[in-house]
Amino acid sequence: MNAWGSDVERERKRRIDVAAWAYAYEVEDDPIVDDATFDRQAALIRPQVATGHARLDAFFRTEFSPHTGQWVHRHPEKHKLARMCALRRQRRASLPSSQAPVEWAGEQGVLL
Repeated sequence: MNAWGSDVERERKRRIDVAAWAYAYEVEDDPIVDDATFDRQAALIRPQVATGHARLDAFFRTEFSPHTGQWVHRHPEKHKLARMCALRRQRRASLPSSQAPVEWAGEQGVLL
């Protein structure tokens, strides 16, 4: 079975997920994935890949580090990350525990 999306789509999604996870941990002090999940996905980010969003592409090239989430404090769209975390938590809370995902995303493309 082929992985979901093109290389650029997967890179874009991974950046969004890792940024949201970093925001939840570093800014909100309320992590939503374990450290191993964050580390695994952060290590896969390729800052040199152009994803079609010049401002965020430049941010990831110059500010991102896979070894920490501190870079999220300089993220140019923190307001969007805050909203995304709130919506995902709200949606996750509304699911019965038997349907709650183990993690938000990963390669499966689950967007909670």
